[in-house]
Amino acid sequence: MKIYNLKMWLPGWRIPVLFVMLFGYLLPAAAQAPFLAATATKSSVGLGEQFQITFTFNAAGRSFQGPDLKEFAVLSGPNQSTSMQFINGNFSQSMSFSYYLQPKSIGNFKIGPATIEFEGNRIASNVIQLTVTKGSGQPQAGKDDKQRQESNIIGSKNIFVRAIVNKSSVYKGEGLLVTFKLYSNVNVLDFAVPKMPSFDGFWNQDIELPKTLERTTEVLDGNRYTVWEIKKMVLFPQQSGTLTIDQMELECLVRVKVNAQRSNDPFSIFNDPFFGMGGVKDIKHSFKSDPVKINVRELPPNAPADFKGAVGELNFDVKLDKNQTKANEAVNLRIKISGNGNLKLADVQDIELPSDLESYDPKITENFKASAGGVSGTKVIDYLIIPRLEGEYEIPQLSFSYYSLSKKQYVSKKAGPFILKVEKGNGTQATISPGRTEKSDFRILGNDIRYIKSTPPDFKENVNISFGSPLFYAFSISPFLIFGAFTFFIRRREKCLETPPNCACAMQQE
Repeated sequence: MKIYNLKMWLPGWRIPVLFVMLFGYLLPAAAQAPFLAATATKSSVGLGEQFQITFTFNAAGRSFQGPDLKEFAVLSGPNQSTSMQFINGNFSQSMSFSYYLQPKSIGNFKIGPATIEFEGNRIASNVIQLTVTKGSGQPQAGKDDKQRQESNIIGSKNIFVRAIVNKSSVYKGEGLLVTFKLYSNVNVLDFAVPKMPSFDGFWNQDIELPKTLERTTEVLDGNRYTVWEIKKMVLFPQQSGTLTIDQMELECLVRVKVNAQRSNDPFSIFNDPFFGMGGVKDIKHSFKSDPVKINVRELPPNAPADFKGAVGELNFDVKLDKNQTKANEAVNLRIKISGNGNLKLADVQDIELPSDLESYDPKITENFKASAGGVSGTKVIDYLIIPRLEGEYEIPQLSFSYYSLSKKQYVSKKAGPFILKVEKGNGTQATISPGRTEKSDFRILGNDIRYIKSTPPDFKENVNISFGSPLFYAFSISPFLIFGAFTFFIRRREKCLETPPNCACAMQQE
């Protein structure tokens, strides 16, 4: 008789290995999941004392909704800031929303969760517990003073940030390149950008930087610095006059050398500079860039009537996908603006169509890329046109004007007119009115417009396994449940094998 024990193919060392594999599979997924964390500067405050709460999201979200703060006086907030971090060569970004509050009464309070939208889902924060006592608390000036004194160890010439522009005087709508550079001659461990500058009066387009920031070396005023480009963008001024590029705030963790405290003993070796006794210390240092003034000139007068503010070197092209069609069949009029300039703001005149040509709101497709040379790409405007009656129609001439920076003058380009011949539609009367289109006479074009159904739709719920959903928790817990059941089965099997042959679960072979 041979008895096959499960231990023969599942040694004991494989069980903890299996557990580690399951845990290791779930841990990275949890670490990468987006979360909204709520924190408070204090868990206990005095009546009338000010404190701060902050909601930090570890990704790029939208539509933030704060908690109910009726029990507190809101002194400021929500104050939004975007933080960029550069740690050990890795770049990450987060958002924070802060409030400055003052309690109205004594007691224990709960500050409910805030929510933010991410990839179509609402993510909620944790709840903050707060105790309000009698009297106003005293500010911890000692700690703040200590941090301020440590920060003062580093001089303004040891580490700083500069906003560098390629032009200080531009036309309205002309792009200028702005680069924020971090200069340092001390050891920078990591840095963060708690507050990005505001660009009031500008439209901006970010230039994508590599995940690992590159270091270069520059010499300023006889001092050699290590330099990082931490932010790069193209700005387009939208109004004339003097505009200001606001300050960027930075926080750096810097490692500096410190000397050991001298002893009162005149014979102590620590007082001898020959031994160079000392150490290093990591200090958190905060600083700002200087604001930059930009002189924005108004464009020359006598602009064409169809000029909408486009500036740069641009091309203009218009095409009708077909010149002959049938009644109630759609045609597409495509307007394409391409080149280098403020393409986001480039626009064309309104199209005036004959009354028997029905048109819908245009579909706009943009494909831009920002670089040191400016913003280049294409802007495509598609008009869906449906003729309702047979006949011959003229789509009037279209024009587009822009200011050329190289020619220093306005340039106008024209396209058309276009002739559209419409034949009688199949299975319909040529005199059918626009409001009485049969379903069979309507053709779908690019899935943009569909016939309106008159019967109730049959909706099916999408399976949602995003973070925080029931399925997410079910999939997260299921490996542990399976592992527990598998362990129970092994132990029960081993117990049965110890008492053969009456045990029904024993595996026997004659």
